[in-house]
Amino acid sequence: VEKFTDPPGDTVTDFGFTFEWDGPEQFALKDQEYYVLGIEGTAPVTVTETTIGAGYDLTDLGCYDFVNNTPIAGDLVNGSVAFEAVGGDLYYCAFVYTARGSVTIAKSTTPSSGDSFGFSLAGAGGPYERSVAAGTQSTVDSLKPGVYVLSEADPWPAGYSLADLNCVDSDSTGAVSSVDVISRTATIQLDPGENVSCTFDNERAGRIIVDKATTPSGSTQSFDFTLLGEGENQAFSLQDASPPYDSGQLVAGTYSVYEPRIEGWETVSATCDDGSSPSSIDLQPGETVTCVFTNEQQGKILVDKVTDPAGSDQPFNFTLSGTNVDQAFTLTDADAAYDSGYLSAGTY
Repeated sequence: VEKFTDPPGDTVTDFGFTFEWDGPEQFALKDQEYYVLGIEGTAPVTVTETTIGAGYDLTDLGCYDFVNNTPIAGDLVNGSVAFEAVGGDLYYCAFVYTARGSVTIAKSTTPSSGDSFGFSLAGAGGPYERSVAAGTQSTVDSLKPGVYVLSEADPWPAGYSLADLNCVDSDSTGAVSSVDVISRTATIQLDPGENVSCTFDNERAGRIIVDKATTPSGSTQSFDFTLLGEGENQAFSLQDASPPYDSGQLVAGTYSVYEPRIEGWETVSATCDDGSSPSSIDLQPGETVTCVFTNEQQGKILVDKVTDPAGSDQPFNFTLSGTNVDQAFTLTDADAAYDSGYLSAGTY
C-alpha cells in the first residue's frame, strides 16, 4: 500500500489506514511511503483510510493485481478498497490525496485610508464573503483546486474606483490566474496546495468645482461651460450669482473646462487652485480642484458730429486709439454716431 500527495513532497503529514484480513492492522504513511502486508491462503482483504491529513482530500484510489494484470476499483466515497486476495499473488494499492489551497485578498487605497470593501469568492463550496479594510488582507482557506471568481463590490457609491488589480500564483508551473479591472473580477486557477494572492487597489474619486465671477458683479448674463475628460462630457451654465458647479465624483486623470466666448464679454482670468490650467487639469485621487472664470463686460464708445450751422456736409476725420485699438473714421453732421464696437475697459 502506497500513499501519494498532490503536490508531492509532504513528508510531515501522516495519513492513517486499516488493513483487514486476519484481524485489523493499522499503519500510517507520509507522501510516497509504502507499507507491505503479507497474507496466506485466500481471503477477503480491505484497506481503509482512517485519518486524512488536514487540508487534503482523497481524490483517487485503487489496486492492481500484478499476477492477473487486473485493476481493482476502489470506493472513493468511503475511502476503501476491497478484493479477494490469493496467497502468493502481488497486489499494489495506491491512495492519492490532493491538497487544498487558499486565496488571499489584499486591499489598498490611494490615498491611504481605513475604509472597508466587500468581496465575494465564487467556486466550490462558495460563495465566500469577506470585508477587507484598506491596508489589510483576508485569506480564504481550505479550498479545493479548481476555478474561482473573486469580485469586488462596486466601490463607486463610497467614492472609489478600482485602479489596479493583480494576482500572484504561488505555483508558477500551474494554470495562471487572470484579471479584469473593468468588471473588478479575478478568475483564479487554483492548483493543489497553492495560494493565490490578489491585490485590489482603489483610488478615491476627485471633484472639479467651477465658479463664475463677473465685472461688474451681479450680472444676470448666463455663461455656458463644457467639462471633458476620462469619458466625461458635462455641459452646464453659470451666472455670477449661481452656486459653483460641482462635477460630482470623477476618476483621477486629465480634464478640461471650456467656456465659449460671448459677444460683449471677455475672459480676464481663468485659474485653478491646484495650479493647473483649466484646459489641462491634472486631477489626483481624492483631490478637489476649484477653477474660477472671471469675465468682464466690454463697453463701447460712440462718437457723434454736430456742426453750426446744422446740416453741413463737411467731413471731419477722427482717430480712436487705445490698448490694441487704432480706429480711423470720418463723420459729417448728418451721419449717424460712430460705434467703436465692443472695447475692453481702459483708457482711450
